[in-house]
Amino acid sequence: MHIAWILALVNLFLVPAFGMTVIEDAEVIIESSGVPGQPVAIKLPFNWDTAQGGMDGKARVLIRFPADDPRAPLGILFSRLGNAYEARLNGVLLGAKGSGNDPHEDYSKQPQFFKVPEGVLQEKNELAILVHAQGGRRAGVSVPVIGPADEVHRQYEEAYRWRVSGFLALSIVSAVLGVIALLLWLRQREPLYVYYGVGEILWAILVSDTLAQRTLLPWPWWGIVVFSAYALAAALISKFSLIFVDRHAGPMKIFGDWHAWLTVPAVAASFLLRMPLLLSVWLGITLLVCIGTALIAVVEGMKSRELEKRVLAVAVIATCIAATRDMLYFRVFPGFGGVPWVRYAWVAFGVTLAWTIAERLRKSAQAIASMNQDLAQRLAEGEAKLAATYAAQAETQRNQAIVEERQRLTRDMHDGLGSQLLGALQLSQNPEVAREVITAHLREALDHLKLTVDAMQDIEGDIASLLGALRYRLSERLDAAGIRLAWSVDPLPAIGGWTLQQSRDLQMILFEAFSNLLAHSGASNASLRAEYLGREHAIRIRLSDDGKGFNPRSQEGPGGHGLANMRSRTARLGAALDIESSPAGTCVNLLLPLPSA
Repeated sequence: MHIAWILALVNLFLVPAFGMTVIEDAEVIIESSGVPGQPVAIKLPFNWDTAQGGMDGKARVLIRFPADDPRAPLGILFSRLGNAYEARLNGVLLGAKGSGNDPHEDYSKQPQFFKVPEGVLQEKNELAILVHAQGGRRAGVSVPVIGPADEVHRQYEEAYRWRVSGFLALSIVSAVLGVIALLLWLRQREPLYVYYGVGEILWAILVSDTLAQRTLLPWPWWGIVVFSAYALAAALISKFSLIFVDRHAGPMKIFGDWHAWLTVPAVAASFLLRMPLLLSVWLGITLLVCIGTALIAVVEGMKSRELEKRVLAVAVIATCIAATRDMLYFRVFPGFGGVPWVRYAWVAFGVTLAWTIAERLRKSAQAIASMNQDLAQRLAEGEAKLAATYAAQAETQRNQAIVEERQRLTRDMHDGLGSQLLGALQLSQNPEVAREVITAHLREALDHLKLTVDAMQDIEGDIASLLGALRYRLSERLDAAGIRLAWSVDPLPAIGGWTLQQSRDLQMILFEAFSNLLAHSGASNASLRAEYLGREHAIRIRLSDDGKGFNPRSQEGPGGHGLANMRSRTARLGAALDIESSPAGTCVNLLLPLPSA
């Protein structure tokens, strides 16, 4: 059996089903320059370019076959037929496409199915195929499959899926992947993506050629475009593979560069000079470039621990095997009518790119997560150091403020207590002054001293503790004066940032109020009420008695200078002081606002 038919069987896409006939024996009459030749016996498939090289012309292929049952519906399938053709069975026209004079037409790319009309089939039949061929365009007649019409039509649909529908899907996938790669290149300017992107778009042009029975450019210019796209796509994908495995350097890079630059001139020369052998040689060089790239990719992929490089190695091996098969089938033996394997094997490069992008995204995400974790750790360490530094500075400032407050309190004690003691000393030197007066002055000085000492203790804004200390200091004097004190202090919030001076001011305001109560009110009952007012966000302290009262506006009344001091200290605290007095008693209200959170 002819080697081309063996390869056609290996092709696996048009294996005849049971009950079908495959016919190899035929005769051909070649017409060149308008002169028909003599009939010549041939073995199908018939390849015009093998028979006539780059010349245009016509060929009439005669296929004879018997029919066991002339009345049975018969179908005939050709995987390739044309460029343009006319098919007649026993003189009856089965179908025709193209005129043979239009260089834009090529109907040999898609499978053709003919259903034999009733009454045409005989016991002995002659199928005559007139082929209009354009040199270098792979015109010819494939091995026909003849059998029951329904079964042959199923074979036709299978062939159509592989040669037309499948190629349509492949061209769309290649175009989409190419655009994605070029968009990645525009964003990242990495040569890996531009080589792959341009290579995929060129491959999409090549694959989509099967879909176009009328081409954009006339022949042979369209042939230059298609075969240049084939060789350039292979060259660019080879560069992509070398960059991928970090071997885009040295002799292989130089050879690949020269191959890419010379591809279009070599392909154009083969078509314009009608030298099909030159095209076969150049495609053979392209295959050598791919095989050399495959060897490097396989060696580097097997050495690498990166899974994507191993995926690339598998893709390159699969593509080179398919390309070698296609080179042998279509160019060396040559075969006719099969489906190019390399077009399907090429999808492996798309898988490689997708895998690469996914791996890079994964590694980038891991790197970003690691960087974020490291940054968070550094930030936490920085915040801890900053917090420690701030705490140390705050403690230093606090201690300094305490020292300053104590110095102010010391000066206050010197000025206040000193003047009181000096006054008591002067009174003691006057024999006319009663002992009780001197005792009162000394007791008041002693109370001032105790309160000053209390104020020097940092209460950290605890007003309840301050009130408790004041009660403790004045309880003896209140008991001695016969005044019963009702004490009611609710839980009070601590005041942030409270200073010793503020404690001193609040103590002296309340001390002055109690001093007036003891000295001038004549009261027998008194009450102190402290509570937190949530609406006003303030603490209210209310001191009331049942004494004889006084005129708070009179500077001559009891505690005239004391009231002025109370108001001065109240203003310093930012508080509000309200004094109500009548013959039924006196009420001192102090509203101490809390700072905002």
